[in-house]
Amino acid sequence: MATIDEATQTQVVIGAVTAAGPGATDAAIAAVARKIINFLSPGSAIMAEFERVAKRDETTEKVKTFRATVLGVDKMVESERGVVFLKSQPSQYHPDGKEYVHTERVDSLAGLEMAKQAQALIGHQVTISVAVEVFTSTDGVKKSRVVRSIVDRGVDPAYNAVDPAFQIGYGKLDVSKLQTHGAVKKAA
Repeated sequence: MATIDEATQTQVVIGAVTAAGPGATDAAIAAVARKIINFLSPGSAIMAEFERVAKRDETTEKVKTFRATVLGVDKMVESERGVVFLKSQPSQYHPDGKEYVHTERVDSLAGLEMAKQAQALIGHQVTISVAVEVFTSTDGVKKSRVVRSIVDRGVDPAYNAVDPAFQIGYGKLDVSKLQTHGAVKKAA
């Protein structure tokens, strides 16, 4: 590992003192500082996460933030990505306002946490940030809309799971590739 500069050393000490808590011994603070320093080491889980985000950002074409109601969550069997079904404002691409976005792979902690968060927000209005990621597949260059963040804005007072306006819109999505084959769990 490269030498840690003085400014970073200062931040490590501040972080260690804060994390160790009031009245902590020097030994307890040093133990926390060791953990922080290990987090900064190449190959650590934290540094791997920074590298993953940097690679992800290289493939991001743009990011869009909008309000929507979460209608349901499913999983793509082949790609291991979660699929979040939304109802937002009608647009050129989604005239009925129904659309879907993907999470990162659910076999990763980030993807699984996002899918679980979305599942817990079925029937809620949310502010959602979605990135358009560009990738190459055997079919050529493709784009995918991937959730970056979801912020709960409370229960959508208009939400009714049996109202056709709040039924999931699959669009061009092949439901045979979904884990539930279209029988997505919805909030009652």
